[in-house]
This record gives sequence, C-alpha cells and structure tokens, in this order.
Amino acid sequence: MNKLYYKIYEYDTSNNNFLISFASDTTISSNPDDYSKSYITPNVRWPEANTADSLLQSIIETGKVVVEMQESIESIRHDSDLINLYQSFSGKSGEVDI
Repeated sequence: MNKLYYKIYEYDTSNNNFLISFASDTTISSNPDDYSKSYITPNVRWPEANTADSLLQSIIETGKVVVEMQESIESIRHDSDLINLYQSFSGKSGEVDI
C-alpha cells in the first residue's frame, strides 16, 4: 500500500464520534465512499491524540488496519468454498460455556 484515502463525513458532538471511511491504492476502489462507514470515538480509540497532527496520525494508523480488512474481504470474492462456508452460518445462534 502506497496511498491511503480517507473521508471524515462528520463529527457528531452529541455522541463524540467521527463517521469515517477508508480506501487505498490496493483496494478494488480508491474511493472511500465505496466502503462502509465506521463510527469512531476518538477519545476512546486514540486517547493520546490531543493535537491535530497526532489525531491525523491516529486516523492514518486506523485506516491502515481497516484497509487490510477490506483487502481480505475483497480477496475471497472468487472463493466459492469459503463463501459457502460463511453462508452456512447465516441464521445460526447458540450458547457456549467459556
């Protein structure tokens, strides 16, 4: 990955959340609008980010992780066995002792 693209749609003051999405030059699309938006509570996710520079760096680090997950999701699009396995779990619920 050489480029990370991000879009912050809003900051919700009532819930203290950013609504944000990410893409990269290694995802199918480089447009963050094409991917799921996530709510991130900055003071919980990045408690050390108390300047504009540290906040941006924290957003970038989070974006790298999110993009890696997006790449993983995109990589199974043509793996019918794995897709069938995942689909077999639809509607299941259960209880386990831990």
